[in-house]
Amino acid sequence: MAHTSPMALDRRVSPSPPPQPLSKRDKRRNNITDKLADMIQTFTQDQHQHYRA
Repeated sequence: MAHTSPMALDRRVSPSPPPQPLSKRDKRRNNITDKLADMIQTFTQDQHQHYRA
């Protein structure tokens, strides 16, 4: 009875596929998320000015 070594099994496993490029939806979502984070940071830094009128 033949015994298969673990190294032989590793060679048969195909490598993982390359990562897919971001879709337009993902790019837009990331852009909106970045802009929102920037707006939140700016607001928290200048919060006093926003409420002082």
